[in-house]
Amino acid sequence: MVSLREIGVDAAIAFVLLMVFSGNARGSYCWDHQQETYNATFEPKTCSSGSSCTVTPFFSPGTSLQAYVQLIDSAQESIDIYTPSMKSWDEACTKDTDCPKKGSCTGCSIDQMKNETFTVFPALLNAVHERGVKIRIIINNFTFSACKDRVIPLDWLALNKIQIRMYATTTFQHSKFMSIDRGKKTAVSSVNWSHTSFMKNREAGVIVEDCTCSALSLYLSVFDYDWETAIEYAITRTYEESEIRIITDTAPMPYPILPNNSIPGVFMTELIPHTDVKVKKVYTSPDNARSTLLEYLDNAKKSLNLAIYQVTDDELCRKLLELHKGGVNVTVLVSNIVIPPFNSRKAYECYNNLTNEGMKGHIQRSYSKFRFSHEKYWIIDGTIVHLSTGNWSPGDFPTGNSWEPHRKSGHSVNRDLEIVLEHPDLVDYFFQVYNADWAMGTEWQPKH
Repeated sequence: MVSLREIGVDAAIAFVLLMVFSGNARGSYCWDHQQETYNATFEPKTCSSGSSCTVTPFFSPGTSLQAYVQLIDSAQESIDIYTPSMKSWDEACTKDTDCPKKGSCTGCSIDQMKNETFTVFPALLNAVHERGVKIRIIINNFTFSACKDRVIPLDWLALNKIQIRMYATTTFQHSKFMSIDRGKKTAVSSVNWSHTSFMKNREAGVIVEDCTCSALSLYLSVFDYDWETAIEYAITRTYEESEIRIITDTAPMPYPILPNNSIPGVFMTELIPHTDVKVKKVYTSPDNARSTLLEYLDNAKKSLNLAIYQVTDDELCRKLLELHKGGVNVTVLVSNIVIPPFNSRKAYECYNNLTNEGMKGHIQRSYSKFRFSHEKYWIIDGTIVHLSTGNWSPGDFPTGNSWEPHRKSGHSVNRDLEIVLEHPDLVDYFFQVYNADWAMGTEWQPKH
């Protein structure tokens, strides 16, 4: 049997994917701290017809790490961050998996963390020490504790006055988001803070700035709401004064050399700003996300080009077939590998059904050199591109408008963010990536 670590995925995230997206059993998970029923609170926002933004797309492998570091380096006042998790990139000190057993511990040595190879880590610390930037992070609580003589990244950040809170609004925080100086620049993407996500996966994201409309303020409203319901991060280990002096040293931390994270044969992307981009819609999951997505799909006339890690939602899978039979040219580019088993079974069931119902040749497995194709974007009628932090899964686009805690309902509900953009050059750039990835992939063959 091949282990999760052998195929290169962060085992903690893999375990989360199993539980969060399956939604088929009641239980208590270490990251689930939702106490109250969450009711849909945030309506989608739209920019007026005359407004525009500058949008820079970025992709892994290639430009994601560069994009994140440049964003952090540009901050003068504040950075607000959603990330599902954060671990060291040093394989020697990331051995713990999924929810740790009671009494277990993990961590890196002080020297290892001082020389952390994840460039975002020193970039955040330098922003605090050199420019006095205020940083807030909302993350899931996996209840990791540092061993004696060890330190974990979140402890290090917290000891340097970076504010960290554990998500508690719904079951799981699945957004990948960064806001610089209260919305002057905003990044939304599929990129997890893992080595695999930045260096080995196909991922997609956008930086949005110079907006003449206020629609993106929705994200800050959502973040502020979740911040108020979140739980303060608690350092569980007592650090010695000698350790704290090293950890809180304000001397600039050198950035590791940005590696050349290209994969042979893959379309090489660049950070190219696109001006005068129209922001058609900004919305968040779970609030009205499903109805908003379905409205756009129902209005598709000519084509739908979907690039996504997985489709495991039955209704959304049927919608693809409905559009195809209605004359819309539907193509679906999916990850060559889907984990864990529950997700792969649901995804393969969807793709098999679509293929057997007449969509043979319309579904492509991604290039095998990608560890995962974890991107989440789709182009409708060749004119607008949708980008999401979530998959087409029941947890990312849930039904209803009120969600009880998982232990009561048995259903997991994620916080995700979505954006809809319109500009011919921007759409064309996404098409370049899509078409190149499609050409490198292989046709889906039904599994039995």
